[in-house]
Amino acid sequence: MKALSRLFVLMLFFFFVAVIMAAEEKKEKEEPVTALLGGTLIDGNGGAPIANSAIIIQGSKIKEVGRADKIKIPEKAKKIDISGNLMAQKGVYNVPTLAVYRELYRANGVPAFLVEKRHWTLSMHETLFKKARERKITMGIGTDSVGQFMKLYPGIYFTEMKYFVELGASPMEAIVAATKNGALILGKIDELGTIEAGKLADIQVLKADPLKSFDNLGKPEIVITDGKIHLLQ
Repeated sequence: MKALSRLFVLMLFFFFVAVIMAAEEKKEKEEPVTALLGGTLIDGNGGAPIANSAIIIQGSKIKEVGRADKIKIPEKAKKIDISGNLMAQKGVYNVPTLAVYRELYRANGVPAFLVEKRHWTLSMHETLFKKARERKITMGIGTDSVGQFMKLYPGIYFTEMKYFVELGASPMEAIVAATKNGALILGKIDELGTIEAGKLADIQVLKADPLKSFDNLGKPEIVITDGKIHLLQ
């Protein structure tokens, strides 16, 4: 009798275990699955970044991580492209501020944890710029030159334009980034950014061709702001 009762208890135990496992399996199947695809992964462990990564999220937890070509992506997963193409698709703008990063690296001013743990390098920023340009992401000229780098104004603005050209942009692309794109990013394209009828009369008159040297942009003959004329030479 005791043996039978023990067997009954044991069977009952396995029954409850099976029910719980079935419930957990059902819950897991019902939980939404999201796949983040194509980004460069920095997982926080200090290892090298993983290019073309995949992160599978089920419910509130990460289920699997690794290279996208090594992981089976669940068929019903919601796939989110984080390779950078999404920026172009969604019309997200990019102001890379490359020149100040170069100054930061030269001065050893980049925080150590970004260099040592996250493997930041100047070439990383340059590569990101090239990828953004390849994907036709709208980019503007900016500087972020604060603190000790304030002394670099206004020349660093033209340095940023030169950096664009160093990395493959044409001189005209850099000028458009500094003018039209800047106005677009600020939501002022109806007022600023290009010389067109109906827009504010903000104009530089130069003696030399800026397409040959951006240094000429810092030496205007005439500056017109809101229609007010300033003779500088």
